[in-house]
Amino acid sequence: MGTSVMSARIAERREAKGLTQTDLAKLMNVSPQSVQQWEAINGTSPRGKRLDLLSQVLEVPKSYFFGESPELSDPILIRDTVPLIDWVSAGNWGNEQPISKKQNKQIPTMFDTGPNGYALRVEGESMMPRYQPNDIIFINPDGEPSVGKRVIAACQFGTTFKELAIGEGGKMVLKALNDHWTPRYIALEEDCYVIGVVVGSVRPE
Repeated sequence: MGTSVMSARIAERREAKGLTQTDLAKLMNVSPQSVQQWEAINGTSPRGKRLDLLSQVLEVPKSYFFGESPELSDPILIRDTVPLIDWVSAGNWGNEQPISKKQNKQIPTMFDTGPNGYALRVEGESMMPRYQPNDIIFINPDGEPSVGKRVIAACQFGTTFKELAIGEGGKMVLKALNDHWTPRYIALEEDCYVIGVVVGSVRPE
């Protein structure tokens, strides 16, 4: 397994624990830039005692970071199943939820999606390189959005996946992680608002 697998596993487990990169850096006694490198594709990887500590902080065996799947019976990792829905349904989740839970495929999750959680399959390249097309993201529609978190938003043009950031004049905006994506920033307005917080992701083989 390459560094891309380890970087994805570190990021998804950190998000599952509800930690920001800065939070994890403090617990690990490293700089936030170090955590950013661990989670970057082709970045650096923690080794030795640092990897041992990371395993303890994120409460997973070291083998997890190298791509091994956890046992389904592990209560720390697998919490529940959630429906894998489409992007149109995500925009109407509050109204469609009872039907969607019955009609959509259920997939296991290790993340805290709350009682009304769901999953989406990433489309497009606006959140690359961290998120690739076909990655599965897990959403807690009752989660508390804050700056730096990845969110799902319902906008006039449709449902979108972006990072919550502060734009010009201190106003909240939706930010694409892809430096080359246009438009990279979308204003949060009356017809464009957050409907869920992304709490984790997995990358299918």
